[in-house]
Amino acid sequence: MTDHNTAGRHFALLPPHVADRNEIASLRAQLASEQALRQGMVSISSDRLYTLTLSHVRYSLGRASFVVSDACDWVRFAWAHLDEGQRDVIARDVRERLADWTRTTTFQGSPGGDVDWQRLLEWMDARR
Repeated sequence: MTDHNTAGRHFALLPPHVADRNEIASLRAQLASEQALRQGMVSISSDRLYTLTLSHVRYSLGRASFVVSDACDWVRFAWAHLDEGQRDVIARDVRERLADWTRTTTFQGSPGGDVDWQRLLEWMDARR
């Protein structure tokens, strides 16, 4: 598909075989997707976003690396796009893990970036 601008009007030249609106819509969606990829953006469904977010949180809980702060940042990014039930599951997982650390840790602090998780839990609770 080639774009042309003639006298202030925008035209899209479509391949000659494109005959119906569905094909035109499909080509436009493909073009938009390719432009988004070039800009570093991708489109995913809200269910896929939730799955990725929950997986990231569950993998990161108990880790002691950069992945903890990355997971916390990701949750903050995704939060507005998740529904209430999805938010509840993520908050529950973090809350339960923090409770486990409190019961089982006898030294100051606990593994896996508990300060990051505690801050995230407070942030989530303030937005529910």
